[in-house]
Amino acid sequence: PTFTIWHKKCFHVLTLPRLAALNLQSSRATQKSTRAALRSFVEPRWLRCYPRDAPRQESVKKRSFQMRACARWSVLLLPLIMMISPLVFADDDDDDDGGNSYRSKGVCDKACILRSLPPLTEGLYTTELPSPPKWEDVCATTVSVSCQPQDGFGGEVLARMSAEAGALEHGYTYVYTPFTVLDHVAGHEGDMESFVNLGADIIDIRQIQSNFVVQGKKDLDWGNPGAPGCSNIYAGVSTGPCRDGATPSNLMAYAPKVRRRYRLSP
Repeated sequence: PTFTIWHKKCFHVLTLPRLAALNLQSSRATQKSTRAALRSFVEPRWLRCYPRDAPRQESVKKRSFQMRACARWSVLLLPLIMMISPLVFADDDDDDDGGNSYRSKGVCDKACILRSLPPLTEGLYTTELPSPPKWEDVCATTVSVSCQPQDGFGGEVLARMSAEAGALEHGYTYVYTPFTVLDHVAGHEGDMESFVNLGADIIDIRQIQSNFVVQGKKDLDWGNPGAPGCSNIYAGVSTGPCRDGATPSNLMAYAPKVRRRYRLSP
């Protein structure tokens, strides 16, 4: 057993053998003489004097030691964590760049595209705008491009506007692909489609009668996206290559078309 006796600015921890060495008794009658006896010892060999705040100091020292040990281990393990984290948390190649995940990357034929898209319903676009030409009438002499990212509403709208502006500037045929899966507002793609009315007076990919293959590209070269012809449509499958089609000048030239469509939206 250990007895703690407080005295002035410190406390003494005494074990039974040390009490016996002091020849002290523990009865209440002798407590006063016990205290007097302790006062007579300044720092005897068998007593160890602790400051009154020793428990708090010991706790602080313990916490400081634990923090230093944690910091040392963190420094030692940091290189290992950095090597392992790309393997554990590896994502797909899109890296959250609005990449298309609702269909397979790369080549996708007409059946593949139509399976991914909602059906073309009557009244989706307004009828006040001029009807677009048939794709079969223009595809033989021009390059056909489209934009098929998967992102939030704002990201997809800007990507499609940029892609169409780039197509107009370069003389390509722009084929509109509607919203399929909008991040953050899933389930309201049709409402958002009617709201912006972007596909009102251009060729909708769902209206094409002949067979075609969509060449999905993550690095669409707007100077030379592909060869002209009715067999291929070259599509940016993430927001990056679609946005690359825009320049300040072609966006200003394209703005009246967007304004007219939006004003006539339901």
